[in-house]
Amino acid sequence: MSFTATTEQQKGRFFWVSFASLCLISVLLVTLSLIPKSKEFIRQFLISKSRVVLAKADADLTGDGFQVAVIKVKTADTLALEIFETRAETGRIQFVKRIILPQKRDAYFNFHGHTSNLVMADVDNDKQLEIIAPTFDDDLIPHLNVYKYDVESKDFRRVGPENLEL
Repeated sequence: MSFTATTEQQKGRFFWVSFASLCLISVLLVTLSLIPKSKEFIRQFLISKSRVVLAKADADLTGDGFQVAVIKVKTADTLALEIFETRAETGRIQFVKRIILPQKRDAYFNFHGHTSNLVMADVDNDKQLEIIAPTFDDDLIPHLNVYKYDVESKDFRRVGPENLEL
């Protein structure tokens, strides 16, 4: 009999020790997940603090050369749109605005036959593009967040979707 060979009795003992250990760990994790403070600690430990880029869209928002790149970004506690102006003649990219969306869960919707989680389209037929970013709230109710660039104030404002038809 070689040194590395295991007997049936040793295999059975290893199985029951492993099984008991996994059961104990499972009961411990279930118990900890039921205690609110430990549940939050475990959640914060497991959730990444990094930024995740969910979507990117490029377009001329005004039709007059205001070329932007809109990036939908998810962090541990927010969902946001980051808007950058891109200048083709110089190749420079300049940060314009960060819009924190009211809901924290990313969503997709069907827009003209295509599924997307970020769209730039002229929804009010004024020849200027709007930014459409779908989200879910904590109750998983879907929301469309529509933002329009106001040329006069040089800022973005939320415009819908209450009065818009998509």
